[in-house]
Amino acid sequence: MNNQGAIPQLLKGKKIWVGKDPTKSRLQVYVMINGQPKSALIGTEGSVPSSVSRCVPEQQAAHITLEISQEGAISVTNLKPQNVSYVNGIEILTKRVSGNDTLELGKDRFPVQVSMIFSITEKIILASGGAKEKQTFNIAPLEKVWNVYHDKGISLQRQAKQQAVQARIPMFFTMGGGAISSIAFVCGWGNEVKGICVTLTLIGLFIMWYTFMKTKNDTSIEERERITEEFQDQYVCPNPQCRKFLGNYSYRLMKRQYSMTCPFCKCKFIEE
Repeated sequence: MNNQGAIPQLLKGKKIWVGKDPTKSRLQVYVMINGQPKSALIGTEGSVPSSVSRCVPEQQAAHITLEISQEGAISVTNLKPQNVSYVNGIEILTKRVSGNDTLELGKDRFPVQVSMIFSITEKIILASGGAKEKQTFNIAPLEKVWNVYHDKGISLQRQAKQQAVQARIPMFFTMGGGAISSIAFVCGWGNEVKGICVTLTLIGLFIMWYTFMKTKNDTSIEERERITEEFQDQYVCPNPQCRKFLGNYSYRLMKRQYSMTCPFCKCKFIEE
């Protein structure tokens, strides 16, 4: 391991504990795999001085921890106030380091290479069968799938609203004709407005017939069903071995809901 960028993928996101083995006074390195501590001993018996704190995996105790982020950033933390730890000769509590740095543990400054800790940890994980990395799949194309589905749904809603408004228009013509007829009777206008009333009524009946035929031939229900089926076929986990529907969440909410992990096959989602 020559540099920080050479960190194996299986170490990313891991936390490593380093300290002294309490029985043999050897350097002990352990890491949690599937909730269980897995460790290895390094060096000869009695090689680690007493100033280095003991490792107790059951208590998650050690002298220091090394944490590697998913992006490959490495930080070392001195675990107890009574501990003493150095990075490249400088005493630290918490510090960012690289794979080339040297750690010194305890007042006796027992030297440990970061690269050596990573090498041992990698072997622990491989020996424990914990090297099976989650597969990663790009979900960026699903944003377009959601946007198309959402836009078509909005369009159908607007169409339904427009039809509902059109269905009410005939009522205004027929009511208007009836109102004018009543006013004409009271005012004694007689036949002068009869033609207007008949015209308004006929217009209302024509619009009623038109909206009826339009509603009769409406295929919005079938169209909604079609786009829903199309959406459910496309808005799925990108893992070819999974392809499960991810639900009616928006793209943004889906990412947050599932924390960028498929709820079915547990593969990891990325955006590229």
